[in-house]
Amino acid sequence: MNKLAVIIPCYKKAAELLPYESISIINTIQKLKLISPIYIVGPKGLNIKAYNEAFSHSFSFIDFDSRFFSSIYSYNLLLKDVKFYQEFSAYEYILIVQTDAFIFNPDYKEFFDAAVDYAGSPWFTNPINHSDNTIHVGNGGYSLRKTSSCIKVLRCNKPIFTFKETHRLVKESEFHSGKFFLTQILYALWYYYFQNNFLSGRNTMPMIYEDVFWSIVVPSVFKNFKVATPEMAIRFGFETYPSKIFELNNFKLPTGCHGFHKHEPEFWRNYIPLDEVENQLTDK
Repeated sequence: MNKLAVIIPCYKKAAELLPYESISIINTIQKLKLISPIYIVGPKGLNIKAYNEAFSHSFSFIDFDSRFFSSIYSYNLLLKDVKFYQEFSAYEYILIVQTDAFIFNPDYKEFFDAAVDYAGSPWFTNPINHSDNTIHVGNGGYSLRKTSSCIKVLRCNKPIFTFKETHRLVKESEFHSGKFFLTQILYALWYYYFQNNFLSGRNTMPMIYEDVFWSIVVPSVFKNFKVATPEMAIRFGFETYPSKIFELNNFKLPTGCHGFHKHEPEFWRNYIPLDEVENQLTDK
């Protein structure tokens, strides 16, 4: 079995990419082209030839139904769909590098040796239990996932939440918080029924983003699903509060980061040659 596949999710035409997105893709190619195959995952009809020409690289391309790329919510459905992971079943791990991620040191041996099923940049609050302020793992924009473990979870029809938990999530979610009480009850019943009786139940709950699903929900139900520890996650990647995590990591950069254009960009300009690469793009 091959060790690692690198996946860059793209839904835009190559010519529509923003400068920071091009910077991210250029860096991913430079850091990983000699290590792993690099896949573009996108909607049917995406002009992969234009990507190959724009970045002078021959990407592998796997397309999925366009509905998965119509919104953040629909993209989250794709990352909780067993068919997505089955496309990469020839690889032990997949590394997702969205176009707002940046790789510094692609050395994942620590995470391979620890046999983690999921690693992502840490969060400082629990997205489900907001009163929990301990460090949690973590963001999916730059994340490492064990393919066979994800497939195993998504093939299992094991219940995820009790009805009480489901109702609480509905009330707190951005999708349903403004609805009437009875409507919230009906949605909670709907979600609870599907998650306990159908594999598709994994994808009927829009309030559960895919990285929250994999990093918090799954390990709470599937006890053998191994998420990287917070200490490992800090070495893996930064997202929110990068300067703070930098200190926690003994002033060392992680293997990569996510959201460098929006989370303390002034911090990241010390380590990511934004001006230099932007000039290179302008000169093309």
